[in-house]
Amino acid sequence: MNLTQARAYYRDLRPRNLGSPKYRHLLLLSFWPIFGVIFWTLEIAWPSIWEALTGKSLIYFAIEVPLDAYIPFCEWFAIPYYLWYPLLLAVGLYLFWKDSPAFRRYMVFLAVTFFASTLIWFLIPNGQDLRPLVLPRDNLLTRLMAAVYAVDTHT
Repeated sequence: MNLTQARAYYRDLRPRNLGSPKYRHLLLLSFWPIFGVIFWTLEIAWPSIWEALTGKSLIYFAIEVPLDAYIPFCEWFAIPYYLWYPLLLAVGLYLFWKDSPAFRRYMVFLAVTFFASTLIWFLIPNGQDLRPLVLPRDNLLTRLMAAVYAVDTHT
């Protein structure tokens, strides 16, 4: 399906026919805001909620093996980390326009795996204590990693 065919495919899309078999796959897009709220709740709000309910800090289980201590910090990993999100979006958009059955499978796969990982974290709060306390250099990539560390905790 080329872009012209895709435009024609979605031409008769209206809110009232969103639940029709032809467009039902678009409802899978609701996964993203739902997952965003769940992720934010677990990452930011849940530790505070837990402490308010129990009077104790949430205990995280460190998941690491002794071999992990030998892995050096490599700021070059900021590049694939930052490219991961545009790749998810690009694949989703491509499948959205070109192959709606593949888009369905892609979105269901993402929803199942993302929700499974958040459920596991909710049941067994875990993390890794592998981040360096002080970044070894000051350059663009280490600043990008510092930004990641500020937004995405080690849990």
